[in-house]
Amino acid sequence: AGYEISMDDYELAWRRAAQSARRDAEALGEVSLEGWYRLIFSSLGLGEYGPELVQKVNNAWNEAFAKGTKALPWTKSVLRRLRPRYGLGIVSNSLAPNTIFDLRVAGILDYFETIVISSDLGRRKPHPLIFLAALEKMGLEPKQAVFVGDNPYEDILGAKNVGMRAVLITHPLVVARARLR
Repeated sequence: AGYEISMDDYELAWRRAAQSARRDAEALGEVSLEGWYRLIFSSLGLGEYGPELVQKVNNAWNEAFAKGTKALPWTKSVLRRLRPRYGLGIVSNSLAPNTIFDLRVAGILDYFETIVISSDLGRRKPHPLIFLAALEKMGLEPKQAVFVGDNPYEDILGAKNVGMRAVLITHPLVVARARLR
């Protein structure tokens, strides 16, 4: 069946889904990709749909933002210098397929040996589980790792709470991007 939904209706449904998905903030729970679209579609009054609709809408979302997805100017040169000497990983509060898509579009996916994403794990930073999962995948103890992030609460506090060292990036471009989230 065909659906006609305005961008305003979709945006409103998206905002409602974001509020609903964050209601369990104390538990730092995270919604899966399917759960995210279930929240959006139910807000739009779509009762029955298949996984192909989730995939189609999510692909459209990713494609719409692909042109604006770029690594910060210094990212590739820093990763090229770090990669031969250190294991690199990502811990992200996001929807896994979208993050992988963004990393691929930005041309930096292959720099990372480990990627742990909240939608796959069911927990968001600063929950300890997401940091510990990344450390386990990399075969590291917390004191052997340094976490670099742009959010004092989610990244720095979360990493320190599991015993990792942490570095806060405060460059104006990073701060501006963090405000857009």
